[in-house]
Amino acid sequence: MKPIIEAQKPTDFQQFFNRPLADRTVRVLANSIFRHLQNEGCQPKDIISVSTQLLSLVTSQLKKNNS
Repeated sequence: MKPIIEAQKPTDFQQFFNRPLADRTVRVLANSIFRHLQNEGCQPKDIISVSTQLLSLVTSQLKKNNS
């Protein structure tokens, strides 16, 4: 008997977006965000606040996914 719903192999698109970012990509992204914040006039304490908020959001999401 054939299953009602057949498992599908992930598409190339799904595989591309479900893989972790390469180290170089992470560095480039972080540098880009940092430069953008500096160019917008953010002071070091502002950038630290943004970083802290990002970490808080990720932590909350991880806790939510693990419960």
